[in-house]
Amino acid sequence: MQRILQQNCAFSVEHYRDCIKTALDKGYKIGRVRDYQNLGRKYILLRHDVDFSVDYAYRMALVDQELGVNSTFYILLHSTTYNAMSPSNQYQIQQIAKMGHEIGWQIDTRYTVPYEEKLLEFMVGRNVESYAQHYFTLTDKPRDMWGIDAMDWDELGVKYISESSRNWREGCMCHWIEEERKERLEVLTHPIWWMTKTKSRRQAIEQLHSDLFTAVNASVDEYREIVKNYLSELSIEFDSDEQQEIQSNRILARSRKNILSEL
Repeated sequence: MQRILQQNCAFSVEHYRDCIKTALDKGYKIGRVRDYQNLGRKYILLRHDVDFSVDYAYRMALVDQELGVNSTFYILLHSTTYNAMSPSNQYQIQQIAKMGHEIGWQIDTRYTVPYEEKLLEFMVGRNVESYAQHYFTLTDKPRDMWGIDAMDWDELGVKYISESSRNWREGCMCHWIEEERKERLEVLTHPIWWMTKTKSRRQAIEQLHSDLFTAVNASVDEYREIVKNYLSELSIEFDSDEQQEIQSNRILARSRKNILSEL
């Protein structure tokens, strides 16, 4: 029996699952960008741009895996909110690749350096085969590129739809899928809008801020313990420098007081 899609168009995991399941019911093959030539007549290239959080991307990868589909995750190596090379993020990116998803390079032409995509290749143990331009309406198009351009929709033979800034400019993907408006689609989603379990852009960004704050606090707490343990081995108290500062200030204050009393 064919699925009836509940078109409330919420940015929720439930609506996302419903869209993907409906696409499968309607005969769409769902795959990675690098596989566009092998998906047959009717397909969806499922793409996720990882702009702010690898953790959100990892959670989205688990959802795709649960649905039995593979997708492409474009990692931004110049993100100001995550470090792709940190141990925890490297691990999660590697796990995303092990699930069968494609790890692609999200290129920011304002900051890119030669061969930076090699970092991703070393990380996941295979060649990077496709790339996507970050802020493609605001940055210069990359030159002298190799591989598959996820933004070359003519070559890919797809209709591109995206929810950038939590806004489906041409209607939610559910309408395109339910009505089968096109046989070939490239659907771009951003994990921040789907994995934060929020009801508005403001709430999603506030949740991102809270999650980043929590992650930084955990890193600072870890470093604090490392410093304490190191000093303990030297028989030095963690707060001894503050105590010395307090003592020095007291001595200085007494000295000033004695000088003034002698005037």
